Amino acid sequence: MAEAKMSMVVPLNGTNYSTWKVQCKVALVKEGLWNVVIEMEVAPTDNTTQEYANFMVRYNRALATIVLTVDPALLYLLGEPDSSVTVWEKLASQFQ
Repeated sequence: MAEAKMSMVVPLNGTNYSTWKVQCKVALVKEGLWNVVIEMEVAPTDNTTQEYANFMVRYNRALATIVLTVDPALLYLLGEPDSSVTVWEKLASQFQ
């Protein structure tokens, strides 16, 4: 199901950042992940709780949603992506 939602986002190809940004943001909002990307939701301090585990699922889903909607030819710009916040900021600084 998530794959079908991501396929609705036109992959970022270097010339369509404005369109991609809107579509990707809306996909993240729809999945309840946008607050992770903009750091309105942060990891609980106690990493042994179920709340922390649930956050990490959302954290990783946000990262995957963004990276999987970038054309593979542009992935070199991201290095080793490990944070949706960092990836979002790198893409904005590169294409905005």
